[in-house]
Amino acid sequence: MSHKLLCQADDYGITDAVSAGIRKGIRDGLIRNTGLFTNMPSSVSAVADLDVDVCLGQDFNFVTGRPLCSPAEVPDLVDSSGRFRTSGAVVAAGTVVGSQGGIMLEFEQDPYPIDQVMREANAQYERFLDLVGKKPEYLHPHSLVTANTHAVIAELAERHGIVFAMDHADQIGAHFLTNTWNPKPFPLERQLGTNVEEEVLAVIPEVLDHDTTLMIAHPGFLDDELFQITTYTVIRMKDLAMYCSPRLREWVESHDVELVSWRDVG
Repeated sequence: MSHKLLCQADDYGITDAVSAGIRKGIRDGLIRNTGLFTNMPSSVSAVADLDVDVCLGQDFNFVTGRPLCSPAEVPDLVDSSGRFRTSGAVVAAGTVVGSQGGIMLEFEQDPYPIDQVMREANAQYERFLDLVGKKPEYLHPHSLVTANTHAVIAELAERHGIVFAMDHADQIGAHFLTNTWNPKPFPLERQLGTNVEEEVLAVIPEVLDHDTTLMIAHPGFLDDELFQITTYTVIRMKDLAMYCSPRLREWVESHDVELVSWRDVG
């Protein structure tokens, strides 16, 4: 039985430093897939500086930075400053009644009106086409997922004939590598004390029990801008070190595990 490992780096384009770190993880590590943010100031340079071959998807972002639509077009998605409401603010303001697979949160009332989400998602998709010159190779949500945001991305995927990573993973029976190192919330003190490399090495044998395994992390370098827009900061350096770990690469090679992208399993 062959074993495939799909290593994905989310948040490409969130800041220049994160983008540079992801490119290092592609060149020197195991990353074969990364999803582009298109609403951030660093999106343009992220595409211009992409000098490595990678399966480039799109991360739809409704919680960080400013929307591409005017705030008047997506009033329920933004705060009084016109920036997206953070995931923490959305959760604090709503009533969470459950979750599906630990990924999709179920709210008493979905905080993301589907018409506004579709409007902004369409704008972000069109921006991808403008920046990259071709369709994303896969679609993926960022951070907070609800029934409405999931439905919008699924509709776009079907309309444009693109793999929706979350749904396709279920369809092919892919296994998500147990993630013991990326809790929410994730205070800085805990990020500093987390050894991502050791955590991953402890669970990576799961790959041998499945045909296809997905590992998703948030690698990158750090810059001041990152600390202004997200609580996921120091852990990104540790995720990058994990993806570039000689010990992890040795394990993959010694067990004949094939590194794949959504091109291979799409």
